Amino acid sequence: MTAMLLSRWRVPLIVTGGILVVAGIGVLIAVLTNTSGGGDYATGKVPHPGATFTAEPVKPEVRPGDIVATIKGEELQVFDAPGGTVTRTLDKWSEATFHPLTLLAVEQREEAGTRWLRVMLPVQPNQSTGWIKADQVTLTTTSVEIRIFIEERELELWDGTELILKAPVALGTDETPTPPGLYSITDPLDSTHNDTGVYGAYALGLSGFSEVLKTFDGAPPQLAIHGTNQPELIGQYVSNGCIRMYNEDIMTVVEHTDLGTPVHIYTSRKAAAEQAA
Repeated sequence: MTAMLLSRWRVPLIVTGGILVVAGIGVLIAVLTNTSGGGDYATGKVPHPGATFTAEPVKPEVRPGDIVATIKGEELQVFDAPGGTVTRTLDKWSEATFHPLTLLAVEQREEAGTRWLRVMLPVQPNQSTGWIKADQVTLTTTSVEIRIFIEERELELWDGTELILKAPVALGTDETPTPPGLYSITDPLDSTHNDTGVYGAYALGLSGFSEVLKTFDGAPPQLAIHGTNQPELIGQYVSNGCIRMYNEDIMTVVEHTDLGTPVHIYTSRKAAAEQAA
């Protein structure tokens, strides 16, 4: 299972100037890390971890992971409501790594004989949602999820009721905090061939973005869970918003996750318990 997963996700890359370059594709993904000083700050920087974020947390009506939607065609229309107006059209392939668009559904509804899904959108601002037609996507499910606790600086990997991994992480600084919310894995990037780079052995790009950076090295300030070449910094608030892990820990996460795996980022364990109540 592990070998098959890594093979399916294997996207060669080169690290240059603080940006991951997907070899042979020419597409860039700027994963937030403090090794490069690029990117302009947005106005209204906020403190961490007691920050006030602009995005309201989504309250799912179905468990994240119960409905994972992967695009069938070349593009996907997003509506403001079931049977409503088209608000945007999403391309089949992610801009960062050319993986197929895969979305988490948080609500479903039947309208005039058509099944509709309310999905989390991989766009700014964070926690954006929209409605799509279920017949335009392939539906799967996953029992795996990632939980990240900002105050405790810990990550947990769960498969149903089984705790697979509990690991320390490094998170965003006071000026560039890691934004809480519900996200999913959208852009896996394999750098096991050069795990001494700033992103370590692997990077898992997420559907969320920094809320205080306008851009990062000229690209959208996309969040990611990734390895590190500075293991001594794990357990601290040192990044531009990304979640850093020991290389052996990120590889455990990779072995058990896939496109669309839900990622919950909570301000604290207490906040997670209150949200679940």
